[in-house]
Amino acid sequence: MARIVQIVSLVLAVAAILFWYAEHRTSSDEGTETLLVKSSQIKGSRPWLFAPASSAGVSRIEIASSRPATAVDRQSEKSNAANDDWVGEVLSQQAKGQLGTLKKWFETFGESGEIDLGGLTVEEVSTVVMARHDLDEVYAHANLTILRATGESPSVTTIGRVALTDGLARIVENLAPGSIRAAIKIVGIRLASKSFETDVLVVVSGKTDTSTVQTNARWLLRWSRAGEEQKAPPRLTAIEWGDMETATLLNSGERMFSDGTQSALGKTVSYQGQVMHGIGYWSRRLSRLDDMHIFGHHGLAVGDANGDGLDDIYVCDGGGLPNRLYMQNGDGTLRDVSSQSAVDWLEESRAALFLDLDNDGDQDLVVATVALLLVVENTGAGKFKLRGGYQGPVDCFSICAADYDQDGLLDLYCCGYGAAGASGGPGNVGYEALSPLPFNDARNGGANVLFRGKGDLRFVNATKEAGFGSGNSRWSFAASWEDFDDDGDPDLYVANDFGRNNLYRNDDGRFTDVAQSVGVEDMSGGMSVDWGDWNRDGRMDVYVGNMYSAAGNRIMYQRRFASSHGKQTNDLRRMARGNTLFTSSENGHFQDSSEEQRVAMGRWAWGSKFADLNNDGWSDLVVANGYISNRRNDDL
Repeated sequence: MARIVQIVSLVLAVAAILFWYAEHRTSSDEGTETLLVKSSQIKGSRPWLFAPASSAGVSRIEIASSRPATAVDRQSEKSNAANDDWVGEVLSQQAKGQLGTLKKWFETFGESGEIDLGGLTVEEVSTVVMARHDLDEVYAHANLTILRATGESPSVTTIGRVALTDGLARIVENLAPGSIRAAIKIVGIRLASKSFETDVLVVVSGKTDTSTVQTNARWLLRWSRAGEEQKAPPRLTAIEWGDMETATLLNSGERMFSDGTQSALGKTVSYQGQVMHGIGYWSRRLSRLDDMHIFGHHGLAVGDANGDGLDDIYVCDGGGLPNRLYMQNGDGTLRDVSSQSAVDWLEESRAALFLDLDNDGDQDLVVATVALLLVVENTGAGKFKLRGGYQGPVDCFSICAADYDQDGLLDLYCCGYGAAGASGGPGNVGYEALSPLPFNDARNGGANVLFRGKGDLRFVNATKEAGFGSGNSRWSFAASWEDFDDDGDPDLYVANDFGRNNLYRNDDGRFTDVAQSVGVEDMSGGMSVDWGDWNRDGRMDVYVGNMYSAAGNRIMYQRRFASSHGKQTNDLRRMARGNTLFTSSENGHFQDSSEEQRVAMGRWAWGSKFADLNNDGWSDLVVANGYISNRRNDDL
């Protein structure tokens, strides 16, 4: 027994020493390692085994490394822009720190303890500013008004810090102290020998006695690098305001939308116990054996499941959690009927559709699970019967339906994201199986599948016979049917995550990819697509949801990036720009009007939809965005 105790004690001691060593070591290309040692240790006192690296009195002692630097070590070093000679990113980080002062100035405006901008600007800082009353009204409906600066908006240049604060105060002077929130993000940088410029996005919001006001702007900031050698932070020499708009929402009057989730689902047990817990909660409780994944790509379908004229909601969920059918009551609340309707499958499910597959007047259901595409018959009054399962894409992310062959039966198109692969182990798909290659034009994703309806809720795989062999392995997220060429049959646009999108023209049931020839290839991070006639010219336009990356826009336009990426540079820049609005023309081609119509920046856009939100006859755009991240309150 004593022997066992000694061995255990020795193991614990060695583990503790190794833990301390790992915690207090950093490696570098020169083959040295740094130990963080408290000054009390040098004087001979007993070492602190778990002394925090940030403690006061810490000294750095360089010792020879016991091993050569690895590729991981070298790559980790490059995560620090200064170690990798990325001057633009070093200056960007310094400017970001300075802009934190401006953010704080906005958010404490009108409160006691005024923030001093002296450390942010030079004494003779110039400000080119447009006053609020110089903005033109571009939208007014009910209690929402939007004012925007146009190219002809007058501007005034002033000099000095006092004039700067006066100009900034115009944005927030009518907002209640304590209600103001500001976000500032650097999205572009250009370098000169003694100075540099940054493009920044600015959002400032707050409340008045009668309304909520939000100002959106894009500013050009000029900075001095005069103190760079002394490690002094850069200082602003000039601010130019541009692309400015303000939105004012009156507190009184009817709201266009309000969040009805809690009122509709708040009393439902499954909503509180299942839906209100995030993916992090369930990932700690359900294993990969259940097909639980951390990304949470789970869709939903809306339709009248029981024929009472009210829309119901079917919600897909992760592996190990039951899918849910919430049926609407007459008062707008929802009840959970998943079990009695026999649609509460536990398999990982990504997408679903309500649609009438057998032309009997009620809404049937299709669900894309990790195993099969399930076809489910509505037998009446919201009861369902599983009629079949079809081998679809191994990583199906979405489904869309149309009668592509004009035979009176709906057909289904399923988007396959990643392919199965051996490198990630059995059952792994997507990133776990392989990486998109090449990143800007990947062709190693999962294959999309077209199911042709044969009647009686039966389907056959018609992918090859319909001509979908070309470009059918492009990490597809979403697709949308529309007769864009007005010849009477539905065509299909497919949004792909890594590279070229597809527009398949339908010619008598055979499809040809014409995306490049008509100008809608859109090599970006496509995650959604929808059709609509936004300018009411009688021709259908298409809007593609992509990713907007501030870091990508900032880094990819620096000269060093272009010199190291060659021909791929423009493709990669395009992937960071954001969403795309393609406007159709009379000759059957499309023009990219995203920047002109100010609809490119949709943040990390997962879903996008044309909809007439205010019933004025014009198609508006709704963009759903966001991603898994840590808390960053200042992140746009």
